[in-house]
Amino acid sequence: MATKYCAQCEQYLDTSKFWKNKARHDGWQTHCIECQKRYDKDNPEQRARRTKRWKDKRDPLAKYKGGKAQDALEQFMAGDDVTVVFTDDIEGVLEDFLGEEE
Repeated sequence: MATKYCAQCEQYLDTSKFWKNKARHDGWQTHCIECQKRYDKDNPEQRARRTKRWKDKRDPLAKYKGGKAQDALEQFMAGDDVTVVFTDDIEGVLEDFLGEEE
């Protein structure tokens, strides 16, 4: 079996002791599962931020959840008429989207 060095506990361990990570050149996390679990337990706020970023990246509607935007989204999904007010200059975006008409 292949081995990998854990940067936290400074030991060479079997790769089955590491989580996979496609972003890394070797395909494995830099810390072993045991060290990562210990870190997550000692740093719950960091774990919560990392989990939120992960969920937001994978949920395209995450930025609309909560508050008025979620209410409008739920109304729209239910088929009700929804009035949307833009606070930014939207004309340029609409021109790009619709194409310039001359």
